[in-house]
This record gives sequence, structure tokens and C-alpha cells, in this order.
Amino acid sequence: MDDHTAGSMTILIDDLASPESDIRDEAARRIWERYGPRLLNLVRDRIDRRLHARIDAEDVAQSAYLSFCARQDPERPLGDRVELWRFLAHIAVRKVCNAANHHRATMRDYRREAAAIDVLQTRGLDFGIPEPCDGTATEPDGAAVVAEMIDSLPTEELRRIALWRLEGRSNSEIAKLIGRTVRSVEIKLQRIRACLSVHSID
Repeated sequence: MDDHTAGSMTILIDDLASPESDIRDEAARRIWERYGPRLLNLVRDRIDRRLHARIDAEDVAQSAYLSFCARQDPERPLGDRVELWRFLAHIAVRKVCNAANHHRATMRDYRREAAAIDVLQTRGLDFGIPEPCDGTATEPDGAAVVAEMIDSLPTEELRRIALWRLEGRSNSEIAKLIGRTVRSVEIKLQRIRACLSVHSID
């Protein structure tokens, strides 16, 4: 960065704490243009890959930047662009940590869900196979998590279909059980996969 750009950034840093809202907004916009892409890359790198489906990197980056702008104090201005980036990165990393802790604290811990997906895929039970599985027994711990995931499906019919597939029933058998066509069952299985896809590992 040349001296002119460095000087301009110093002015923008000062403008972030201006009492004039128009000046603050313009400074915030220009700083975001300069550091937004870098901040987004930092956030993406910090998010556990198993949480990518749960945490939106752009939302975190924007939230971090809004917090950064709101914390500017005219009595304690940032010294230079290096200090600006360090402060901005610190806020972003804290945001990522808080988001990850939130999801780990929920009943549906993402690490347990990932293990359950492994159980389903190991047994061929991705709810998309055309023929029943071979009936291989599921490990007790995995079975409990799989059952919990199935319980999370939004309707009783979807839960029944998921359980029937887990038992090894074919799509045609399920169609007869619910009085629908095989194509209808396939559509419902697609919906089940969509409901569970947020828990899968990238």
C-alpha cells in the first residue's frame, strides 16, 4: 500500500468516529470495500467444515463488521490500518467462536449428527437407494442418534417412511403401505434427504 492510500485509510479510520452520520457511513462503506473480502476469507477459514451448513460466513463477517463500526470511540481512535485489521479480525474470530459454541450447546450437537450420517451411509441408508438394505445391525449409540434425527422430521408420515427405509423396506412396499405411487414415495424421500442435508459433512 503506498503512502497516499495509507494516508487515505488513516483518514477513513478517523471518519468512523465522526459525529456526522454521513461521514461515518461513507467511511464504513469504503473500509468494507477494502477489507470485506479479506474478512470473509478469514471467517470461512475459521468455521469448522462440519458447521458450514449451519453458519453463514457472510452473515458472520457482516455482523463482525457492524460490531467493529459500532465500537469506534472518538476518544480512543485506532492508530493505523494494522491496528484496524487486528481489531476487526479479533471481533470476527470471536463471532465465529460464539456461533460454534451455540451450535455445540444445542441438543442436536453437530458432531453427533455427523456420526449419525456416517451410520446411515455405512449401511446404505441414505434414503435414496431403490432396494432394501441387507439388515446389518446398527451400533447402539449410532441407532439412538439416527432415531433422534428421524424424530426431527417435520411430519409423522415422513418419520414413518424414514423408519420403513431404515428397516429395509423398498419404495414399492412403502407406496403400498401409504396408498401412494412409487413416484410419490420418491418425492417424499427427497424431502427427507433435504431435511437431513443440513447435518451432513461437506
